[in-house]
Amino acid sequence: MNSQLALDDRTVVADTTARDAIASGRRYEGLKVWVIADQVGYRLVGGITNSDWVEDGGSGTGVTVVADTTARDAIDAGDRTDGMLVYTQDAQVIWRLRGGILDVNWVNILSPDVFGTRAAPRSIVASSGIVQGTGDMSTYARDQVIFVEGDSAGENDVSANPQIEAGTFVGQTMTIIGRSNTDFIKLESGNGLDLNGDWYSYTGCILCLVYDGTNWTELWRRDA
Repeated sequence: MNSQLALDDRTVVADTTARDAIASGRRYEGLKVWVIADQVGYRLVGGITNSDWVEDGGSGTGVTVVADTTARDAIDAGDRTDGMLVYTQDAQVIWRLRGGILDVNWVNILSPDVFGTRAAPRSIVASSGIVQGTGDMSTYARDQVIFVEGDSAGENDVSANPQIEAGTFVGQTMTIIGRSNTDFIKLESGNGLDLNGDWYSYTGCILCLVYDGTNWTELWRRDA
């Protein structure tokens, strides 16, 4: 790994040259970037070309810049929020508070958002599908892992349209891990999904998807 680059170089970059070099496929309107050389934040407003960068005003990027993890952990509890982003300059790493505001809740931003666990998977309601509103997923996470089972006994054929709530930018990934052979969901191509055949969330079955701007499209799967 090149230690001269921030781990999420879409968010923190060395200078405006690096900012302007962000590939168009990785941009979206509203993208916020912190430029280390200027100590200034920028946001894409009204488009995604270099002419659309506008100064966002210091920490308005939503990224707090500190010297190191000691300074990160010294942030007052009253100034913390779940989801807060902090950039540590020594290691050039971005951290997020996930699931709370204690020091143990800091995670490297490259770690995927995780919903459910092996022991306590998310219970998916067929008529609702996999949606952010019920805490099953995130529409804005760059990468996420979701442990799932069906909400009721037997096959839960997801009838929601879309079956999985749409993402917000091209390239987001989602890995779904099945955790039950008795209460399982069925996903099929259509209604927001582009799959290579039906998929069932039996224990140990895995489905990896990428968002293409319209559908969650299958990258690969592992069947039991």
